[in-house]
Amino acid sequence: MELTTWPGHETRKPQTHDVLNRTTSRVSIQRLSLCLGSAALLITTVQSARSDAMNYQCFDRETRRPVAASLIDLSTSEVSCERITPTKPRSTSPDPGISSGPSPYAETSTDPENVNRYIRNDPFAARRAINLARGAATRRNGGLRIYRSGICMYESASNNPCLVHAGPEGFEFKIPGGAPGWEQSSGSPAVMTRILVAADGRSVLQIDQTLLSEPATSN
Repeated sequence: MELTTWPGHETRKPQTHDVLNRTTSRVSIQRLSLCLGSAALLITTVQSARSDAMNYQCFDRETRRPVAASLIDLSTSEVSCERITPTKPRSTSPDPGISSGPSPYAETSTDPENVNRYIRNDPFAARRAINLARGAATRRNGGLRIYRSGICMYESASNNPCLVHAGPEGFEFKIPGGAPGWEQSSGSPAVMTRILVAADGRSVLQIDQTLLSEPATSN
């Protein structure tokens, strides 16, 4: 039996291959463009972060520890980002029953070894004191939407630069703070808050503040 070859039949397979090759090339180009665009966005974000005010503060979802400040929302299943309200930190009215000083450690020089030695006697009290002092500083300066304490207030009590004195008179903290993202963007603190917490770590005894600089705010 003789087979008939229709005109143009021989070119169908090469044409199909050409179409597939062109489609594959377009997809590859699109992927490359997407990668280059993402890289450009990342570079722009990193460069801009050094000079522009941050728009978002990002936290670890489990610990609520601040992990980054960003120009864009980088929220994931592990990280939650909140938009920063462009308002500078402010001092609220003092809490009743809490004095502004003077500090019982006013005549005592800072000695990290003495601090570490004391907190080893009751590490749970030291941990409570850090949490209580961080919350008190945040409330005094207007809340989390406009204020963040230094990262030291999210660390352990041992060798903590924010814990300057510890003894029977209580735990004394000097807490640097400012607008959200100030520390992650290598900025300077706007305010230093001194807080004295009772030796059992359960109550705030003293709070006072020193304004260090006018914090930068976004437009």
